[in-house]
Amino acid sequence: MRIELGPTMLVHVYRLNKPLLVVIFIFAMPLGGWYLAEAIHAWSGMNGPQVDGIVLKREEYRRFGGIPAGRVTIKIENTETVVTAEVNRAALERFGKRVRFHYTGDPTREVFLDGEENPLGSLGVAVFFLGCPFVLLVLYVKLKGKPDFEHVIG
Repeated sequence: MRIELGPTMLVHVYRLNKPLLVVIFIFAMPLGGWYLAEAIHAWSGMNGPQVDGIVLKREEYRRFGGIPAGRVTIKIENTETVVTAEVNRAALERFGKRVRFHYTGDPTREVFLDGEENPLGSLGVAVFFLGCPFVLLVLYVKLKGKPDFEHVIG
């Protein structure tokens, strides 16, 4: 099916079929799993008590072989303990010299700064990436072979 919206704008509507479902699963499942792992990791860190700290160093680095991110090194006030927080690169300079964060008591674990992105956002993205392929699969199985949906389901 081809729809013309103007002299240069074309919209191609493809039918939902098995190869398309396979491609959707191949891309959506790893992304959904990664976002779910991020949300679980963030929630476990958010359960610790809030403490104050002083930023010692801010640096840019690349996560997973190329995604720009920022790392903040923080000294917990009134102790010699140093911890790190990983933030997105845009938020690297947003935090001042003094920060508040959740600390579980383990200095090797990442801490989560107050004002960082809410882990609920990662959970929402995870549910989207993990849920949509299954919804499309159910629609494909239920509607395949029905004459009213032949133009959509292949």
